[in-house]
Amino acid sequence: QGEYPKALEYHFKALEIREKVLGTEHPDTAQSYNNIGEVYRSQGDYPKALEYHFRALEIREKVLRKEHPDTAQSYNNIGLVYDSQGEYEKAAPYCKAAVIIFIQVLGENHPNTQIVSNNLCAIYEKLNISTPFEEWLSDIDL
Repeated sequence: QGEYPKALEYHFKALEIREKVLGTEHPDTAQSYNNIGEVYRSQGDYPKALEYHFRALEIREKVLRKEHPDTAQSYNNIGLVYDSQGEYEKAAPYCKAAVIIFIQVLGENHPNTQIVSNNLCAIYEKLNISTPFEEWLSDIDL
C-alpha cells in the first residue's frame, strides 16, 4: 500500500519484542531485521536497507550457518539492494551465493531457487560478461 512509515513502525515493534523475548541472535529476530531492510529498500533508502540486511545476515550466518535457506535469502536481498543502486559488481557475489545455497539445499527446480536464479541472470546480463553463465556461477567460494 506504500504506507512505509506505518510498516516500519510495526516492524520495529516486532523487532523490539523479538529481541526482548527471543534475544538478539535468534532467527526470528533476524527476520525482523530482514523485514525492515525490505521496507527501506522499497523506499529507495539503500544505505538503511543494507544496514538491516547485513544485520540479518550476521545473525543468520552465526545461528543458522551459511548453508541455510534463510541465510541465502539475506544474501539475495543484499544483492538486490546493490542491484537497485546499479552496483552490479557488488550485487553479483551475494546473488551467486544465494543461488548456490538454494541449489544445494532446495534443488534447481524449487521456486525460491528459480526466483534467485532469475535475479542473478538479470545481474549477469547487466555486467555484460563473456564467460558462459554456468562457468561464471561456479566461480564462488561460500
